[in-house]
Amino acid sequence: MAATFQSFDTKALKDYAEEAYLNYSMYVILDRALPFLGDGLKPVQRRIIYAMSELGLEHASKPMKSARTVGDVISTTATDGWIVVAHGAVLEEQYYGGMTADTTHLLMSVSKTLI
Repeated sequence: MAATFQSFDTKALKDYAEEAYLNYSMYVILDRALPFLGDGLKPVQRRIIYAMSELGLEHASKPMKSARTVGDVISTTATDGWIVVAHGAVLEEQYYGGMTADTTHLLMSVSKTLI
């Protein structure tokens, strides 16, 4: 028995595109771009901290290359790419590690030239 549809909602393509774009842009702003009020972290920063805990990195651990952490985050989660994770790691280091703005700018300019 075939399914029959009694009525369809019609909407102009322009109206549908405006509504879909607005919904997606609000999602990106609220869920990905702005830090969560509970802990002040963006999702990528939360993923980095989780990966560091899974690797056993603590304040007293011996140093490990950041590429290991970035690679672990990229391999275990669906991200937008390594630059997003690297940028999140740099911002965390600036906030928690006391890096200066000049050092952060230098690191980000170097990482952008590698793309």
